[in-house]
Amino acid sequence: MLRYVKDAALLTFGIYWPVRLSIGREGRNLRSFFQLYTLWLMLVLFLGTISYVFGDGFLPFLTAGLRWLLLLHASVGVGLMVFVLRSSAASQRLALLLLISVCLLDLIPLASQLLGAGLANVTVLRLPGMFSNAGTAGYFAIATSVVAYSAKKSGIAPRTMLMMLSLAIGAASGTRFAIIANLALMAALYLGAEKSLLRPTFRTYLGLGVVAPLLIVAAIALIGFTGRGDILEQQLSEGGRISNLQVVIDEIGRGDSVDILFGRGIGVGTNTAQGLADALHINATSVKWNILIDNTILTTFFQFGLFGSFVFWMGLFFLLRPLICRQATIILLVLALGLVTQNMFEQYFLMLAFAAGLAAVRQDAAGIAGEGRGHASRISTGGGRFFDRRSTLRSYPG
Repeated sequence: MLRYVKDAALLTFGIYWPVRLSIGREGRNLRSFFQLYTLWLMLVLFLGTISYVFGDGFLPFLTAGLRWLLLLHASVGVGLMVFVLRSSAASQRLALLLLISVCLLDLIPLASQLLGAGLANVTVLRLPGMFSNAGTAGYFAIATSVVAYSAKKSGIAPRTMLMMLSLAIGAASGTRFAIIANLALMAALYLGAEKSLLRPTFRTYLGLGVVAPLLIVAAIALIGFTGRGDILEQQLSEGGRISNLQVVIDEIGRGDSVDILFGRGIGVGTNTAQGLADALHINATSVKWNILIDNTILTTFFQFGLFGSFVFWMGLFFLLRPLICRQATIILLVLALGLVTQNMFEQYFLMLAFAAGLAAVRQDAAGIAGEGRGHASRISTGGGRFFDRRSTLRSYPG
């Protein structure tokens, strides 16, 4: 039931944000963006349905593809609205206080699960808290940590508190990605907080010589504490990422030229497709290239092939390009790690948090966080580059 509520909310927001941003001054400034974005989205949808229309794609999986495409569309809207509309210190503090409240609320079921399992078993359990599974709890922990890092106008105290709570939830979930991402974001927050007190050169030495080694030690210790076992051995064993990679190579080798160029259709290889196959009582692997692997890039290839993947990733790069800045480096690194270790486009928390976080950091870096409306012209894609030599956003007529 909750899944359908989330999908309905995403659909509603997906309809709302283009209408909202197309009205008034923002709409005039974003006209070029909307034209190119719509063209790219329609092209992605067309390339993703080639196998269903002209080939032998398994049609029910189309709904799985439309689901993650809707999430991507909503994430674009979140990023645009955060960047274009007013973002005040008060609104950021309120958002952090709400997330802190949710994290504190999650500690109640976590404590209950911990007591029920017993202290002797805590290091071999993955505790989900109030979430449906431990993986989702880990993704929530990463998302809240990204929001904490990017809400730079809210003050250091609430940001630090939210990050500490996020790390606790991530560690309890036993999700390695969550532990590494949270520690990395905490280190970046610390170095950013010390920026006014330390010279840039000394801050670099501090980061590389002290913070980075401590980060690695802490990550190894926490991952070891969660009792997940030897990571390399797990990835090499059956069902591990490296083992699955060999399966993927074998499957791709059996594909024809049309499969290689255009893929097997949007939705193939996703968790939603796996759920549909179970509901229809069919073997999920009987559908060609429907391989469940924690890698966004490979899953995209299964769906779009070489040509479709090129169109998809190039379009996504140009969508993210206006949000890229030095201050967002740590968020981009965590995002890159997620792309090769998770199927990112199906993770609600991560997608929405990364979009909002990148937009908030870019807005702050451009010095426009408190100026209010009228920033849409700064991300217009018509007529020129996004940045000038000083890495500030430029305004070009659409």
